[in-house]
Amino acid sequence: MERCHLITDLKFESNFLFSRLFISTTGLLIVLFLNSCARSPESQVGHPELEFFNSLSGVLKIELTEPPVKIGDLENERAKPGAKVKTLRFKVSIYQEKIEKFRDLTEEEYNSIAYNDSMIVLRSGHKPIEYKASNGKFFTVRDLINAVEMTERKSRGKSSWMGGVNIHHVFFEGLSFDERDGSWWINWGS
Repeated sequence: MERCHLITDLKFESNFLFSRLFISTTGLLIVLFLNSCARSPESQVGHPELEFFNSLSGVLKIELTEPPVKIGDLENERAKPGAKVKTLRFKVSIYQEKIEKFRDLTEEEYNSIAYNDSMIVLRSGHKPIEYKASNGKFFTVRDLINAVEMTERKSRGKSSWMGGVNIHHVFFEGLSFDERDGSWWINWGS
């Protein structure tokens, strides 16, 4: 079994923190674990309860009206021009670092407070969308997952990446506050 050794923790002047850099004993295999700055407490602006929500691993599952096409010799895909979003789901899980496996959320985690306010404005590339807490007080993790999914259903079809709908940036990197208009950006990586 090949072993990898931690080289260092690196921080860059961008929106990302490369938390661990590994190199294999056989050569040049490098593994980077990315943490978006949206996952840092500083970006949660008066809402420390977002820390759990922003730590979730999530992915958008997008089905198009036409099959996507590969980009060159890569595994990456892009939507054909004219293809529309047929279905979109936001699937979340929790990564357990010690055993290097994902697990589903428990009912207790789904029902925990994710955002302690009666209203939130989410944005994903286009105009902001306002949501009101169903209980009039706060958003549970389940409520906020649904709001993120609904925002993407309303916005993703208007996105553009390489001539078609953006199906590449689908990995959840947390919510970050925009002081200019008070909205929360939904951050997606590839």
